[in-house]
Amino acid sequence: MDDLLIKAGRLFDGRADTTVARGFVRVHAGRIAAVGRQAELGTEQGRFARVIDLGEDSTLLPGLINMHVHMSCNPTDSMYADIMADSPERLMLRAVTNLQEALRAGVTTVRDCGTRNGVAFACRQAAREGLLDAPRIVASGDGITTTGGHCHFFCHEADSVEEVLRAVRAQRKAGADFIKLFATGGRLTPDTNILAAQFTEAEMRAAGEEARRLGLRTASHALGTPGIETSVAARVTSIEHCAFLRPEGVRYDAALADRIAEAGIAVCPTIYQGIGKYAASSGFIPTPAQRAFFESRARRYETVQATW
Repeated sequence: MDDLLIKAGRLFDGRADTTVARGFVRVHAGRIAAVGRQAELGTEQGRFARVIDLGEDSTLLPGLINMHVHMSCNPTDSMYADIMADSPERLMLRAVTNLQEALRAGVTTVRDCGTRNGVAFACRQAAREGLLDAPRIVASGDGITTTGGHCHFFCHEADSVEEVLRAVRAQRKAGADFIKLFATGGRLTPDTNILAAQFTEAEMRAAGEEARRLGLRTASHALGTPGIETSVAARVTSIEHCAFLRPEGVRYDAALADRIAEAGIAVCPTIYQGIGKYAASSGFIPTPAQRAFFESRARRYETVQATW
């Protein structure tokens, strides 16, 4: 047998709520062929070409999927300044570093929701060819935003139905796996409004319809409720963040959530614990925007629980 056997003190296969004690994974021709308890192997253990024993204090589990990344961004307060100043070569180096860190953390697939075409698609192809040790990459490449809109530094800027259609078609031509739309402003980009819709409903509908005509899915960045509403009208595939933000703060809209569910739109809430790994560092002082995020985090958790 040329199979690989991996053993560990625990196995979580994703089918049950609990782990299996002393589990194994058998790999054949680069693919998982079987999982189970080591006791089930019997005398077969000595027949494997290679055996990796991770020890009793380890857990085998399926590869993780990160549904919302920007591979060329760094998780620091200087993210905006860095991405504006970085050369294409430096953006590529950041992307490769981030992808390899993700792989080491157990992430085997990433959905990149906005990175320059030249970086995103080159990394995707390199990973497919085995030139780059990285997770499987599903990438939008350049997003679509308004002039000066959120993440304009890696987006097509479009300000009419005709320009939106042209941008969708350009991304299809470039090789995008899906279309990323920025329906509201965002905290990363100065002078953008997270509470207001960036595109008109007609522009969003045009983007959604054209993407579907071309066989592409759509993901819509929407923090403020008006952008969520235009995303639903566009029948996007997924709404990213979906924070239900209004001027008075997070205000969960049950009726709008019902419309999202009825339309079959997935929600990727992007809930996380802090402002990257730097939030836990000694002497960390949050900026006003970060402080506002921390204060609204509990309401975001409540929103996600209500949505589920």
